Amino acid sequence: LLGNNQLSGTLPDSFSSLTNLQQLSADNNQLTGELPPSWHSLTSLQNLILNSNQLTGDMPESWATLTNLITLFLNENNLSGSLPDSWSSLSQLTSL
Repeated sequence: LLGNNQLSGTLPDSFSSLTNLQQLSADNNQLTGELPPSWHSLTSLQNLILNSNQLTGDMPESWATLTNLITLFLNENNLSGSLPDSWSSLSQLTSL
């Protein structure tokens, strides 16, 4: 749980190697940059909480592989585009 700190910088591609990671909460920080497409390998991820940062760009189509994802909070960022059609495979997703 990394929320409510003053973390800055981008979301590291290197996190894609954390294949057993189930929860990442880094809300209410100063994170910038785009959502890493490489995180498609985080297939154990159930909860991803990144709201209230300064993230930009589109939502990665490659994240359709995150089939264990239950909660995805990306609100209060500067994201653009629409939800990828491929995300229809995220059948466990209950909170978006």
